[in-house]
Parts: sequence; structure tokens; C-alpha cells
Amino acid sequence: MDIDTTTSTTPGPGTRLTMAGAIGIGVIAVLHAVVMGFDHWPEWLAGSLRDGTAQSASVAAFWAQPGGFEPALIALAIVLAGMARRNTTPPISVGLVLVGWIGLCIFLVGPLSGFSLGMVAAGLVLAGALRGRGTRSAGVGRQTAGALR
Repeated sequence: MDIDTTTSTTPGPGTRLTMAGAIGIGVIAVLHAVVMGFDHWPEWLAGSLRDGTAQSASVAAFWAQPGGFEPALIALAIVLAGMARRNTTPPISVGLVLVGWIGLCIFLVGPLSGFSLGMVAAGLVLAGALRGRGTRSAGVGRQTAGALR
């Protein structure tokens, strides 16, 4: 019996789409932080949020930046990129939740917002998940390290 310790270097179905979506999500999150700016950080670090002296604009900026979706989207982008590097795709539910969330935001805010760019990235994640769906049951696109021949 030989033990196969090779891994496939050929991207499986959907992994390129997953990686593209991951990169898009990460870029959007970082660009959001840059565009929103860092004006309120000195005030936050001085304790205005803790002691209740922060102005409403400062509180809103907090919830749009570190207290909002930016860190979570960066974490999601890292997880998705790692999955793509391992030649796997996310569950379809991840893409559906992203598309649903961003669709709701576009409905509420309008199409002329950054959420429209987010829909492109979410669509790539969903497409990658759908594309990789049919191959999971056959084991295609998964690492074969340690599999017996």
C-alpha cells in the first residue's frame, strides 16, 4: 500500500471565484476604513465612548468603523482566501447571506453606494460556492494527503 502525500495544485471548481470574492471583500473593508478616515480615533482612545462624552457623529463613526463591519469583513476575507488556497469553497449559505445582506443595504441606501461594489464580491463568493458544490461529494478539490491508494 502506498500513501499518497501529494496535493492538487490545480484550482478546483469555484476556488478562483472564491479567491476573487475574498480579495474584493478585503479591499472594500480596507478602503472603507481609509475613506472614513481616522479623525475620531484620538477622541475614542481618550475615552469619550467609555465616559459617554462622545458626540453623535463620533458614535456613528465608531459603528461605521471598528465597531461595525470592517473587522468582520477583513476576517471573512482572510478565511475565504485561506479556503481558496486550500482548494475548497465556502458553503452556499455564506454567499447567500452576503448577497441578502448587501441587497437589503442597497435597497435601503440606494444603488449609488459602496454596497454595489460589495454585491460584486458577494456574487463571486456565491458563484464560487455554487461552482464548488457539485464536486464536494466526489472529493474533487480537496486535499488527498494521507489517502490510501
